[in-house]
Amino acid sequence: MRRIAAQYLFIGQGPMLRRGVVTLDDTGQVMEVGQLPDTEICSTEFYNGIIIPEVGVIAPDLKPVLLLIEGVDFTNMKLLPTATATVLTV
Repeated sequence: MRRIAAQYLFIGQGPMLRRGVVTLDDTGQVMEVGQLPDTEICSTEFYNGIIIPEVGVIAPDLKPVLLLIEGVDFTNMKLLPTATATVLTV
């Protein structure tokens, strides 16, 4: 099992989740999406950015895609000139 968290998690409906986390099973399939609890969970990967799960059209036989956006001004919710987008390997 793998937990990937970030400052924000965009889930496509409603507001972004602050301190959002995606839990994946051993095959890389999404098991759960939610918010991090107040106490740390062992082995959670934390990124200072925004995670966007399942970006684009994903074929049914492929693993989901997690896109990480870093270089964000979280106070104003704007991308900085140094912003980057990275596909996280799941």
